[in-house]
Amino acid sequence: MSGDFSKLSTILPDDLAENSANNLESCAKVVAVDKDTVWLEPDLASGCAGCSHSAGCLSALTKKTPAQSRRFTLPNNQDFQLGEQVIVATSARLLVKTALFSYGMPLLTLLAFALVAKYSLGFGDGLAALASLLGLGCGFICVWLGNRYFTKNNSSSLSFVRRVAD
Repeated sequence: MSGDFSKLSTILPDDLAENSANNLESCAKVVAVDKDTVWLEPDLASGCAGCSHSAGCLSALTKKTPAQSRRFTLPNNQDFQLGEQVIVATSARLLVKTALFSYGMPLLTLLAFALVAKYSLGFGDGLAALASLLGLGCGFICVWLGNRYFTKNNSSSLSFVRRVAD
């Protein structure tokens, strides 16, 4: 029986990478068109903050962020028109990696700073707690810097799927 599980673990990563059925799709609106680039804004009703429970959900905060900060680009190789609705996709594997980095890095730095302060430096509980808060802050800074770096260097993470019919 354990042989079956080992086969699954070697098949799953490749399946997530190459199977287009595992892509996550979302609707976006064309807000600006340049010669080589098209600027899109995600339609928030198609994802988080679009359900009837969004008033009590922390994900609804995305509606309050400025629209310019949510914009993203795609190559203008499909003759996009201003105001047009399109479907874009990203891989589930990228979403999992991003979530692990975004949530894992602050947690990892919090624990590392606390453990180093408590056991390597011999600090008391109070100073170890303060060191853990410093570690948490460093983790958030790492996520912010990582987001800026990966956004600039991974422009191919989104792909055009199709236009939305009127």
